[in-house]
Amino acid sequence: MDDWDIEDDLDELLPQGKSPIALCRSKEMRNLLAGFAQSTQGGLREIQLQTVDMQGGTKTICDRLDLLIDYTDASPDDKFSVMCRKQAIDYSDEDFGLTDRDEIFSDVVNYRLGRKGRQTTATLTVPIFGELEIKEELVLKGNRGYSAPINSLKNEGQKYYGIVTIDMSLLDAFVVVSRPIKEIFNVDSTAVVLKSKVNPGVQLVIPPETFDERTQLTLEITDSPNPELFATTPMENVYSCTCFCSVHTENKAGPKNDVIFRFPLPEEYGQGGQLYAFQSNVYEIGDVSVDSWTALNTNVNVSNKLVEFSSRTFSVKACVETKKGINPSTLTDKVHIAFEKAKKREYTVMFLVMSKRIGNGNTFTIIVECTKVENAESRKQYWLEEGYTDQKPTQSSWFDAYSRYKYRCKLSKSFQNLLVNDSDEVYLQFHARRINYQCFTLQMAENFDEAKGDLQIFSVKSTKARDENKDLSIRTEKPDKTQPDKPLASISIQLFRNVKPTLITPNIPPMSPTMDDFRSPTRTTMTPVDVTPTMSKMNSMKGVNFKEEAKGDPSWKGFTNDSFLHGLLDQLDEEWYKLVVLLGIPYKEVDTVLHMTEATQDQKIYHFLLRWRDSSRARDDLGMSNLITAVSKGGRRDICTSILLDMKQWYENDGNKKTKFWRWVNKAFTDSDIYNPGDYPPPMSDQFLVLLTQSIENPNFEVGVSLGMSRVDTNNILEDKLMATEEHKLLAIFVEARDKKSSKSEALRCFVNAMGEVEMLVGKKWVIMAAENWLEANKKNDDPFVKEVESVLRPMHLIN
Repeated sequence: MDDWDIEDDLDELLPQGKSPIALCRSKEMRNLLAGFAQSTQGGLREIQLQTVDMQGGTKTICDRLDLLIDYTDASPDDKFSVMCRKQAIDYSDEDFGLTDRDEIFSDVVNYRLGRKGRQTTATLTVPIFGELEIKEELVLKGNRGYSAPINSLKNEGQKYYGIVTIDMSLLDAFVVVSRPIKEIFNVDSTAVVLKSKVNPGVQLVIPPETFDERTQLTLEITDSPNPELFATTPMENVYSCTCFCSVHTENKAGPKNDVIFRFPLPEEYGQGGQLYAFQSNVYEIGDVSVDSWTALNTNVNVSNKLVEFSSRTFSVKACVETKKGINPSTLTDKVHIAFEKAKKREYTVMFLVMSKRIGNGNTFTIIVECTKVENAESRKQYWLEEGYTDQKPTQSSWFDAYSRYKYRCKLSKSFQNLLVNDSDEVYLQFHARRINYQCFTLQMAENFDEAKGDLQIFSVKSTKARDENKDLSIRTEKPDKTQPDKPLASISIQLFRNVKPTLITPNIPPMSPTMDDFRSPTRTTMTPVDVTPTMSKMNSMKGVNFKEEAKGDPSWKGFTNDSFLHGLLDQLDEEWYKLVVLLGIPYKEVDTVLHMTEATQDQKIYHFLLRWRDSSRARDDLGMSNLITAVSKGGRRDICTSILLDMKQWYENDGNKKTKFWRWVNKAFTDSDIYNPGDYPPPMSDQFLVLLTQSIENPNFEVGVSLGMSRVDTNNILEDKLMATEEHKLLAIFVEARDKKSSKSEALRCFVNAMGEVEMLVGKKWVIMAAENWLEANKKNDDPFVKEVESVLRPMHLIN
């Protein structure tokens, strides 16, 4: 690997342009050189290496790097080798001249040509991290100050590529970045209204004779900063801010007449302040400084949710809403703070930690991933599908971050003796468009049944050079010993040694068959019961730290804070399981927690309330719409009233006006769109069965046998003392009976027949009515289940 850092004279080492492969006499070494790749530990530390031959008139595929080099325009006599390496930017020492506005969009590719000093123009098809947004453009940035726009994209399934033509001799490393797009308009002496495609609310009204000749005009938009900024002390007396717009011409010529600028009003506008227009007296966004801002002496008007003003200069402009009576010239430093915050795209992130057993042994892979909050659930589901175990809790609290923030992930001392050829800490950068994760490998000793510890997350302080984006490498990053070594987050990990379960045949007395048994549509044969908990069950039961969860999250100051959850907890009783299921949590998970004897009922309820809150924090409504709807459907309108009164009191506090949740409440109260108790869940879903049991006042538990359950299974549920109500026991019977059917449509048919058989006519009527209503609301849906439900109801002459 050291050869990568040595500038050898390859022309002397490889005479006549021949490649190392061509000169090598060993067949084994030729194969090794042709397809050499190295992988270290997985995650972001994976490195791909490959040596290929290039020849004019052909295309060369570097399959290890998923990179295509099109050299078809060159002469067939032009032959040489290329040594390529692909790795995460975290481990690259190259200087790509990155700015605050650049988002990393690919891994770094380094290469060495088997010759020097000759032009090598080729078209590269480079793998990138995903789809491009309409407000972005892609640029290939190389070392040595090289840069080239990427104007062509393609995708193959879930893989995305950028296509760009470069002279490979002018650089030897590159990375693809995205940045805000610069929109180009051509104007002349005629009048025109220019509308941005990125944000149609941004408009320039150019009167006639503003330009003498055809001129190219460039528009670049920077979105408004995070609204939470205006609740901070440095932004006192500033209520809101529009987007920032940079406008300039190709020859830096200004307009001869006043141009009208129109920007969309900020979401937070309307707090009784005064709007002022500001401009930075520079052309390029990169040149803006705190001293360049001035307040414009112009009238600012509001019409059709747009703010407009006129100016005879092109530069960076924005409008700011301030407290009335404030001299705008005193606010230029605050405008610059807003601009700097807007220029650096801010994200809310969290850390996921999950584990996976390798094979049937006692070696485990631990992954730690830094992801945007809105992606956390989908990323967690991805790891679950890959066979990883939810640590319960899997995730950390939330943190604000920008792209290229760096973190140090360190295992606690209890795990250090279990590491397999690995360090007890790894470094991780957050990049918004990339999947950011690292791995540890641990092996448990034979004399341990379990291993417990923590993974701690530390923020890595950057040096000045790193702040200037001159060095993104974290290979040699060291903790800042001058700062307190206090972790941002600490996530518990529990691993269990693989224990082979034993089968024990329970002592069940013989039973005489009854007519009810013969009437059952499905005969059930008794088999030996495994009373040893499965590993997944053990992990699930041992993984919930109820005492730790009881501490809540004091750092969360939103409406759904710990105090709100405890107030809700105090009002819930035996019906709590219905609320949890109606919030979308599967009944099987509720049943598992219900039977954890080490926890109190309050601890079990609080566990699920925390899950609901953590999964809803990124939403504008904080999940309140779902909560109020679930409580209402669950029959607790008194709790709905209590929540709405608390919400109204919170809404009337002026200190909360700058939050997204306040704006949602304002709209919800205005539109009466807080909850919708009238819709019906999909037939035979857990939520459907909860509402079904709620409609039945006098349950006949013989329905379990009619649905195909054995009397033993039914009696086990009826004797379960942790299910405090008959309604809960009926739900458990319904869920188990449904799960025994081959499909939900088959279960729907059986439920209608069985409830008619035992004369549960109210329940039968509700099932039919609810299924019809759901079908009516979803009849235009292409979901095959819609047709299945229709096929069940049609023979019963229940639909037109």
